[in-house]
Amino acid sequence: MDESDNDRAASLRNLKPAWFASVMATGIVARAVSGAGWSWGGDALLTIGLLAFAGLTIAMVVRAIRYPREMAADAGNPAVGFTFLTFVAGAGVLSTGLGSHGLAAAALTLLAIATVAWLILCYLIPAGFMVHHNTAPGMTGADGTWLLWVVGTQSLSVAASALPAPWAHRFATPALLAWSVGSVLYGIVAALVLGALFAQELTPATLVPPYWIFMGATAISVLAAAELVDRTSDHLVTLTHPVLVGAGVVLWAFGTWLIPALLIAGVWRYLIEHFRRSFDPSLWSIVFPIGMYGVGTREFGLAVGESWMVRFGRAEAWVALAAWIVVAVATVGQYMPWFRRLRRRDGRRVALQQ
Repeated sequence: MDESDNDRAASLRNLKPAWFASVMATGIVARAVSGAGWSWGGDALLTIGLLAFAGLTIAMVVRAIRYPREMAADAGNPAVGFTFLTFVAGAGVLSTGLGSHGLAAAALTLLAIATVAWLILCYLIPAGFMVHHNTAPGMTGADGTWLLWVVGTQSLSVAASALPAPWAHRFATPALLAWSVGSVLYGIVAALVLGALFAQELTPATLVPPYWIFMGATAISVLAAAELVDRTSDHLVTLTHPVLVGAGVVLWAFGTWLIPALLIAGVWRYLIEHFRRSFDPSLWSIVFPIGMYGVGTREFGLAVGESWMVRFGRAEAWVALAAWIVVAVATVGQYMPWFRRLRRRDGRRVALQQ
């Protein structure tokens, strides 16, 4: 095995499930800009998201086959385990995008894949933490990635509610149940994450980008509530309308309140403490909440008749697009030299063989 083959093997061995956050971010920004009136841009981003999802899924399957120990180690690591749920959320967000184009079969397929993965991961990951943690309590590893448990759950509710007719009506009650589970999980997981955060010394290294998922989890919960409010033909959903609207207002207000705190934390980390670190996929966990916040605000405003929320949500789509461009450029800039080295090595190998 030559050097380029070793590089490829190392990249596959070290591939983290958190890379599916790029799919989540791309899918929700696609929906954001489409709702703001840039339909072909949204279609282009949705296509990019689908291609990234397919490529990452194939890579993860190959990694699971070739490096099962590394995959198991990631699943049992409190700092990494819940990032597997980015796969669920990514599939759910893409299902929503396909559903908005009337592609019911494709949307249902992705929703089914997301649901099966959620049923496995939402029990397996926390069970693994409880059974296999070391002498220190497993919750001490809790960070913002744990809120992906909430995001993955709510993504199922969003995807089910966004299916084309008549499927959205048929899945209204399961969507309501998923929203209910996700809302309860938010309270539980947020308490665990904050407890772990306050129990350790706050440093630039510990205040990681995934804490933005606090806001992303509230935003996707608001979006799920907004879509359920529109399902007036379902009796159980109709009965819970006051709860959905009330919870949506509370969660939106809390998510909005979090934004200045997250921005201040970023200023402290990067500008005051001058924290520098090589690029990692967790930066995509900032883009997703920004995009989801705008979409959730717009859809909730449409559901409850608040035009100012609709206007604000549409304008915020361009902030989300700007964030996506910045992180996408950073991603390309980080990995383009690696691809160039591989091409040069492959070219030299072909030349020697000739």
